[in-house]
Amino acid sequence: MRRLLFGVFLGLFVIMIAACAASTASVSQVTMAHGYKDGSAVDPTTTFQPTDLVIHGVVTLANAPDDTKLKAVWTAVDAGGGQIKNQKITENEVTTGGTADFTITSKDPWPAGSYKMDLYMNDTLVKTVPFTVAGS
Repeated sequence: MRRLLFGVFLGLFVIMIAACAASTASVSQVTMAHGYKDGSAVDPTTTFQPTDLVIHGVVTLANAPDDTKLKAVWTAVDAGGGQIKNQKITENEVTTGGTADFTITSKDPWPAGSYKMDLYMNDTLVKTVPFTVAGS
């Protein structure tokens, strides 16, 4: 009976430790930028010009296993002089344990206004990062 109780206790302990280890993953930094190189944001900013046709959201994780799923959902909150409100632009998804470079691109100039990138870790919203596109 003691061996059975010890086995049950040991099994529960292992499960509890595994759960704690998985829950320590966090977002240590999110940087909006004009570029990305060698694992870092290049020319960080939260205000872009309409002609910045590629916008980067660089995410750095802490204590995350390599199979951590990240998703960025890009939204135009209020752009184009009020003509575009809360419109999803696109979403990107990666699996990583370190740094991820999410991007949105456009063939045409971005409408001036406010935007956001919602960041999900393993399907849970963990951060909303606002940014703007300045008027022309």
